[in-house]
Amino acid sequence: MKREIVTILFMIGSVQQIMACSGPGAGKAIRTSIEIGNYCALISVVLTLFIVWINRKYQTKTKKALLSASILLTIFHPGFWVGATSGDCGVLRIYSSIIITSLILLILLFTLYKRNKKKAGKYD
Repeated sequence: MKREIVTILFMIGSVQQIMACSGPGAGKAIRTSIEIGNYCALISVVLTLFIVWINRKYQTKTKKALLSASILLTIFHPGFWVGATSGDCGVLRIYSSIIITSLILLILLFTLYKRNKKKAGKYD
């Protein structure tokens, strides 16, 4: 009896995986979410490298916590590891990639603000 229950549960899980993202527009939705996730991940890498470069070149003294957060957000960016082929056709991948990339952009803007503030203080 236990074996049959386990088999039924396994089959239900498999059917959910197969039927999770299907329909006439599923392929296009999956492709779009993968592309958006990949572009956001690439943009995050570029932004983080720019933040590191600004900190090294201009010694902006951006909080090490913010610099570390930017690096960690880039390493664990959803565009690298969140799947798009099951479940919601990659909607989670799209939204989480945009949010993480936006956070990294905010860190960059803060770094630029600190750089400009330091630059303006130098001439006072």
